[in-house]
Amino acid sequence: MTNQDWLVTNESQCIPLTVVSQDLQEDSCTQPYRLYRFLTDVEDILWQKTDDRLRLAKICPLVRRLLNSSEWILTSFGLPDRETGWSVQMLYDEPDFALTVQTVAWSPQSISPIHNHATWGIVAIIRPLAELNL
Repeated sequence: MTNQDWLVTNESQCIPLTVVSQDLQEDSCTQPYRLYRFLTDVEDILWQKTDDRLRLAKICPLVRRLLNSSEWILTSFGLPDRETGWSVQMLYDEPDFALTVQTVAWSPQSISPIHNHATWGIVAIIRPLAELNL
């Protein structure tokens, strides 16, 4: 399942998502993809596309690019709370702006009941916490 994008429908069906390739600039492989550029690119997509499925298909490659280019994100998480089994590190949250970016660390045995945030979102699983040897 490495590098596979999935769409989870309102009916909880998991469907492989075909992403829309991005026209990357020549220097995209050598220049870091900064969080502010990611936010601007996502905002542009939100203004240009009204279909949420197409939005997700266009944003998924940007999330992957951000994670592959920004090592600091891979280490920007708090250890899971012993009581709750998880922790949240806010990377970006602005009043009156529709996007929030955060990292969440879960303990290996933690579970989350099925719930709905009443919106779409993108979840990128970076690596199991157990692999970090904490």
